[in-house]
Amino acid sequence: MPLSAVEKVQVVTDLGWPGLTVEPNSIHFVNWVNDRLSTITAPMETLLRQYIKRLQDMDAKLEKAVCRASVSSVDGVTFNKDEIHILRKERYRILKEVSQLLDIPIMGSGSMGNVCV
Repeated sequence: MPLSAVEKVQVVTDLGWPGLTVEPNSIHFVNWVNDRLSTITAPMETLLRQYIKRLQDMDAKLEKAVCRASVSSVDGVTFNKDEIHILRKERYRILKEVSQLLDIPIMGSGSMGNVCV
C-alpha cells in the first residue's frame, strides 16, 4: 500500500523540508522528492514505516525527558542529565537512515531561502 499523504508530509517535515514540498499545487513543490516518496518499493515502504514508528517513539521519549529536565533526583532515583542530548542524537541517527533509504537529504533548520518578486 503506497504511503498516504499524511505519511509523506511527516517524512519530509522530519527531514526538515516544508510540508508543502509534496503538494503539487504549491510553490514549494519539489518533484524529485515527491517522486522518491511515490515510487518506493514494498520492502522500502515497510522499512520506512518502521522508521516513522521509531521516530514517533523517540519524540514521545524526548517529550517526557523535557518534562523531567528540571528534576535531578526523586526518591533516591537520579536522572541522567544528558538524557535529552542522547535522545536527540539517536533521533538524528534514525533520520540519517531515513535520508539514506530515500536518497533525500536532511535539510537544515533554517529557511529554505524562498524569494518573492
